[in-house]
Amino acid sequence: MRSAVLAYLIFFYSLFFHLSCQNSKNLAHPKKTEQSQKIKNKFSHEKIKKEEKKENFSFSIEKKNKLSFVEEHVPKKKKVKLKSKIKSKIKSKIKSKIKPVKIRKITTTQQSLTDIISDSQGGKVYKLLLKLDESKKIISIRKDPQEDSERTLFPIDEFLAKPIVLSKSSNLDVLILHCLACTAHKGGTLKLEYLHNGFTMSYEIFEMDLQFSEKIGRWQALLKDSKGKTLIKSLRLVPRTFFGKKIGVSEVLVNK
Repeated sequence: MRSAVLAYLIFFYSLFFHLSCQNSKNLAHPKKTEQSQKIKNKFSHEKIKKEEKKENFSFSIEKKNKLSFVEEHVPKKKKVKLKSKIKSKIKSKIKSKIKPVKIRKITTTQQSLTDIISDSQGGKVYKLLLKLDESKKIISIRKDPQEDSERTLFPIDEFLAKPIVLSKSSNLDVLILHCLACTAHKGGTLKLEYLHNGFTMSYEIFEMDLQFSEKIGRWQALLKDSKGKTLIKSLRLVPRTFFGKKIGVSEVLVNK
């Protein structure tokens, strides 16, 4: 009996001694306990994250399954109708946001500037015509009628950039019109260059002013002389002859 009691006492004593040693270690090393607690928290946090990922993954799988179920079981006709409805709604929204652009038609007018009468061609008349926009700005210059394969229409940008050939004969430029210092809304000095002598290939220039009259609302070709300015209604080209053969233009007559 005594031996059994003694054995119990020894067991309890050893257990008490072991627990007291463990507490002393924890008190002596508080940092280790904090680190262990942190490690435990970290592991628990990672477990929570893994569980959340599993839940999200399972949810996405469930969602995909639902979509696939809908695709498998919804009839194709209904799908087409739904798609067409969605497209129509999108188009209506886009149309409501986009403002309609009004395209304004530009009205143009045409006026005669002057006539050029060529006596060397039996009194043939060439008309110089101007095409204008709403603000009476020159858009193009046209020669009427067309002669053979020569050009008749000249845009104003081209006309202001380089001389234009109005008439040719035997591959020679007979009449050249240029207005390099002019503008489409103010005009300038208009020069008619003509072949004076085909043998020597010499040219002469007849100058006139291209102006817009605010009073009558028309463009005019004016000749500066001692009397002031004369309105040019027509230009007559008098031929130059050599032994009865026409070799060029001898002079230009105004309103004759």
